[in-house]
Amino acid sequence: ASLLRGDGFSSGGHVFGDNYRTPGYPILLAGFRLLPGQTAAAAGTMQHLLGAAFAVAVLLVAWRFFGRVTGVVSGVLLAIAPLQLFVEHAILPNLAFGVVAGILVALVAEAAARDRAPVGLLIGAGLVAAVATYIKPNGLILVGLVPAVFLLARLGWRPGLRATGI
Repeated sequence: ASLLRGDGFSSGGHVFGDNYRTPGYPILLAGFRLLPGQTAAAAGTMQHLLGAAFAVAVLLVAWRFFGRVTGVVSGVLLAIAPLQLFVEHAILPNLAFGVVAGILVALVAEAAARDRAPVGLLIGAGLVAAVATYIKPNGLILVGLVPAVFLLARLGWRPGLRATGI
């Protein structure tokens, strides 16, 4: 409500307000607040829909890189995992962070699968890493993903450093 009123992250009654939070998930919740009904119910519903879409995305990405059987098994396991259903239902940034981190992994894997990683794809991966960090600060660790993937893809350290720099 504070964000939608234009008051930022201030919250009455708190010594420090809510300024210790990263802005990514509160901004997402502010968008959910615009939906009909209570914010928690709208957020839960939207997160369940996001979780279903994420299971399909995992299926497609795993199929692309590991084959049809692995893709189908991965997507089905994610769709029926009890912990995943709980994370979707909880009003916490974990699902949003997981989805954004999954997008980042897919972008970096696609870049590493090419002969020469497209600059646009790497810039997109950098923007997605920034969004992950705005959702949860431990998203910064995802930057280390880039050189690791490029080295594991046996492309060498120079392409890995180039990709990380971009």
